[in-house]
Order: sequence, then structure tokens, then C-alpha cells
Amino acid sequence: MGRKFNNKVQAIFLVLYDDAQFHAYRDAVYDDQAVEGSLAIDDVMSAIMVRDKALELPDYEEVAYAKLSAIVRSIKVVERRLYASREKRRSSTVAGDGFTMHP
Repeated sequence: MGRKFNNKVQAIFLVLYDDAQFHAYRDAVYDDQAVEGSLAIDDVMSAIMVRDKALELPDYEEVAYAKLSAIVRSIKVVERRLYASREKRRSSTVAGDGFTMHP
């Protein structure tokens, strides 16, 4: 898993970005804001959405059959690339302001 994998996850991330459920899973910066009550669980739920979307796309088998933990790590790389990591949003905005990317 490397740059190529992260690039594929990023492509799917951008496709899913406008999906309300995906956005909800990525929005929280504290556990009590998380859809499932835990950032870790929300991370896994969004990774499942990425993996499911990868199954629908040609040439994304590497993501479609990846372990969820690898996809979660990759989503975090993608969010750092887009200046939208939970940590960055937690420290630079008022919690709950929402999830916005800055490519």
C-alpha cells in the first residue's frame, strides 16, 4: 500500500464527499459528535463506504479487497492532503463548524 493506493482512495473519497452519510461519518472531531458515538467507529463506517464504492468502479480492486484498517489509514492521509483532517479541524475551527476541504 502506498501512494497509488492513497490516490485511489482519494478519488473515491472525492466521489463520496457529497454523500450525506459519508459526510456525516467524516464530520465529527470529538467522540460525542460522531454518528456512532465514536470517531473510530465512524472511521470504519466511512471505510466500508469507500470499499463498497470501489467494488462498483473498474480498476479499483486493490481498494475493494483491502483491509478496513488500511482504508481508514488511507482516508486519514487523504484528509491531511486536503487540509481536512480531524486533528486540523479540531485545532483550527470551532468544533462542529462542519467538514470542509481545502485542496
